[in-house]
Amino acid sequence: MNPPDTGWLDANVILRFLLNDHDEHSPRAKALFEAAERGNVMLKVPPHIVCEVVYILESQDYRREDVYEAIRDLAQIRGVQLEDQEAVLQALIDYRDKKADFADALLAAIAKARSHKVFTFNKHHFGCLDVSWNEPPPVTPPQQKMSL
Repeated sequence: MNPPDTGWLDANVILRFLLNDHDEHSPRAKALFEAAERGNVMLKVPPHIVCEVVYILESQDYRREDVYEAIRDLAQIRGVQLEDQEAVLQALIDYRDKKADFADALLAAIAKARSHKVFTFNKHHFGCLDVSWNEPPPVTPPQQKMSL
């Protein structure tokens, strides 16, 4: 058996599938996901596309719980592969439960998974996330030389 055709998903295909809001594109998106479920195609989703999907769903007045469930369910479709899946799913949980922005929650989850810290001025969001973070250090002004 030949390996399945592999491709990267753009946010608009995911959104047409999830929202079912376009007479032509939504059925085509659904058919693509069904082909993935059958093993005919492998659909890869990078984290920045998940950020875009979350942003659009929020703008459509989706509740955080609904956004979490939509992306979690998408990740469970055979033939759909979220890049950095563990970090993305942890970020979705933090987004849902801790009320952090999804992009911040994703940055925190990736940083923690790689044993890195985050440099940020956003104390509010990163203070509630389980990651080591610091503000960039203050800059000290250069000392002036005394002239003789």
